[in-house]
Amino acid sequence: MNIQWYPGHMTKTRRMIAEQIKHVDAVCEIVDARIPVSSRNPDVDELTAGKPRLVVLNRVDQADPDATKRWAAWFRAKGYAVMESDAKSGAGTKQFAAAVKTLLADKLRAYAEKGQNRVVRVMILGVPNVGKSTFINRIAGRKTAKTEDRPGVTRAKQWVPIDRGLELLDTPGILWPKFEDQSVGLNLAYTGAVKDEILDMETLGCHLMAYLGTNYPEALRTGYKLPSLPERQDGEEDVAWGYRLLEAAGKKRGFLISGGEVDTERMAKSCWTSTELASWDASHWKCRRRRNSLQRQNEGSAPMNCPSCGKEMERGSLYTELGRGLFFLPPGGKVGFWDTKRSVEQHGGIVLDGPHHIRGSDRATVHGYVCRACKKILLEY
Repeated sequence: MNIQWYPGHMTKTRRMIAEQIKHVDAVCEIVDARIPVSSRNPDVDELTAGKPRLVVLNRVDQADPDATKRWAAWFRAKGYAVMESDAKSGAGTKQFAAAVKTLLADKLRAYAEKGQNRVVRVMILGVPNVGKSTFINRIAGRKTAKTEDRPGVTRAKQWVPIDRGLELLDTPGILWPKFEDQSVGLNLAYTGAVKDEILDMETLGCHLMAYLGTNYPEALRTGYKLPSLPERQDGEEDVAWGYRLLEAAGKKRGFLISGGEVDTERMAKSCWTSTELASWDASHWKCRRRRNSLQRQNEGSAPMNCPSCGKEMERGSLYTELGRGLFFLPPGGKVGFWDTKRSVEQHGGIVLDGPHHIRGSDRATVHGYVCRACKKILLEY
């Protein structure tokens, strides 16, 4: 699977970085802790040559903890300052100001000896959808940069003042013209750094399932509650084995179409946090882990809060008709034999995805939480 994505605005971003680098004191390179090498743009070394660098391993909550420790040590051995964070929850972000001061200790000392009280400026760099804007908003303590769970949202540079002594330069995500190693392109696609519209999602899902089956078979099996994984046959290609894994997982989740055939395309889109608006925004096991974590945080004290917008979520039932429609009803909501959008809403429910008519005889039901503000869904398994 040959993946390449380098839209025109990235060339403009590259020129902007080259022009602005002389105006900053340091560079903060944000990488995805799940794919710390694949999410590093090789052109950054040339563009930022001579500038002190802080590498932030972001999304550590979704990465292998042991692997993260090894990668942090690897980056430190390269001479970079390193910190770990989960920008969405804010974990680790409070270390940023201190890390910058340590990184620029000699320069700040020289300023102080001269009686200068200069503002420190740091450029934030990274591939698309790695969490740069979310990270900046956490550091700033307010929403200053636009964030969405898809690549290419930030299109222009933006200076963000943090306090009287620190400013950050938010830059658009930038890839490079050609991925020489196709595993890099796959890793970036898995984690949402490549626009969904250019991808064959089903084939990509097959590659991802084959990767998980090879490297994390137990997580794959328990995540989808499979009694066992289909065994890989001698000489079987990744896509072929991945397709059989998709079928097994899709059948377990009830993703069926007419004739009892598994809807592998829908199953593929649910394998990871997709950037599509219609996505349920969670892999099967990630969704369960996040819901359980949030439930533990809120148990006995406060209601479940949405991981995206922070607003209170509502527990209830989610209904779908053979994978073609999706609606939510709170406890006590009445389900008819033939529901319409109006009837669902009259009972306090939400139609999350068409069609307008959903027959009761064809429904599948799961329980979960829904945020009415941003339509985030967390499923219970």
